[in-house]
Amino acid sequence: MKISLEWLSQYLPGPLDAQAAADALTHGGLPVEVIERHGDDTVLDVEVTSNRGDCLSHLGVARELAALLGRRFDDVNPAARESAAPAGSATSVRIEAPDLCPHYTARILRGVRIRPSPAWMTRRLEAVGLRPVNNVVDVTNYVMFELGQPLHAFDFDRLDGRQIVVRRAAAGEKLISLDGHERALSPDMLVIADAARPAALAGVMGGRDSEVSGATVNVLLESARFDPLAVRQAARALAMRSDSSYRFERGLDPTLPERASRRAAQLILETAGGELLAGDASAGEPDFAPKRLALRLPRLKQVLGIELPVEAVVDALRRLGLAPVLQGDRVETTVPSYRLDLNIEVDLIEEVARVVGYDKIPIRDEIAIRLTPPDPDLSTIETIRSTLVGAGYFEAITFSFVSDALAPDFVDAADGSAAPGKKGGPGGLPLPRADAAVRKADAHLRPSILPGLLEAVRRNETVGTPDARLFEIG
Repeated sequence: MKISLEWLSQYLPGPLDAQAAADALTHGGLPVEVIERHGDDTVLDVEVTSNRGDCLSHLGVARELAALLGRRFDDVNPAARESAAPAGSATSVRIEAPDLCPHYTARILRGVRIRPSPAWMTRRLEAVGLRPVNNVVDVTNYVMFELGQPLHAFDFDRLDGRQIVVRRAAAGEKLISLDGHERALSPDMLVIADAARPAALAGVMGGRDSEVSGATVNVLLESARFDPLAVRQAARALAMRSDSSYRFERGLDPTLPERASRRAAQLILETAGGELLAGDASAGEPDFAPKRLALRLPRLKQVLGIELPVEAVVDALRRLGLAPVLQGDRVETTVPSYRLDLNIEVDLIEEVARVVGYDKIPIRDEIAIRLTPPDPDLSTIETIRSTLVGAGYFEAITFSFVSDALAPDFVDAADGSAAPGKKGGPGGLPLPRADAAVRKADAHLRPSILPGLLEAVRRNETVGTPDARLFEIG
């Protein structure tokens, strides 16, 4: 992720030294690989880990630097003048695949003038490696690199029926993408369609037939959330990874689409003029409820190996925007919507260590080795393994998940855990199943090792190895 120091300084008032910023980010877990000059600007190439999608933007990196350096942070608070006519009177949005698109918003701008972007915007986009196109398209790219929310602008007059339908592609449908290639779509891909045909591949790239051009007068501005797995699969299947798909794949702040849409509308009015219809046409909901996590101070000491002053712990969490409240020997926090990576107590411990400084954690110059007697169970398992291998069997390691169809067939009916044809686990409880967002099919935890072994035997027979002799210990 390329970060312009001149752009970054908009959110961090005062002098900002490139090397100091690079050192702080590197020590804070965001290594800076290269510092280079770009005209009068300095650009940092920051390595962002896959769980920190909030740092794939200048605002996110500025927020991190403010916490690490104890600097003031100026957030973006977009505001745009709207007309009396509501956006809902000009267009409509319908989501037919809510599992792949939980929230979609569309704003309408009328009477825009397409022209080159102002010099300050062009300069910043070029510094991070983007080619300026025109003022409207450049605004969508600018906001993506500023806030981290991918956006797309459609030529509103080229949308059939002037409506948006978020749906799965139909078998045989095709889309000519912005890069000029014809893409064959499949039913597992999510598309943004008008009343007649696909207009964009959701989260990946727009279509040429509805792109903003020099003749565009009216614009529909898309800002939405798409399922990370669906975006990743579509981008890989069609070999069309983009800056947009890269961000969607890592997960987005659920409250960001509406805010980014307002910011883009504000910048389009400033650079292209026109009229912004009131509000937006939308479907779905942000579906955000703040997470609350507690940090036990004794646990912090146990994990880090040092006792930090309570004031330092609370200050570190405050600088990270976690609204800490000290209650006895624990600190209660509220996780911001953009920190999707904070889920358990040890995540808070890591955050405190990052802000206070890993260099404050002492390094032991000796290694303690504790000798323990052999575990009888492990010795027995090794004996069984050696005996079976000596008898001509091969050890297999199969998946811990089993298909939905097979799961109930391998539950022990004798313990009353499931009636015939019903899914169930010990004590009549349902078999544990992975969350649908993580694993959509074959998601039940296996009730036995038999399904995996039988599947392995079947596959061996399929490739011409009959009578495979397999065993598994589990």
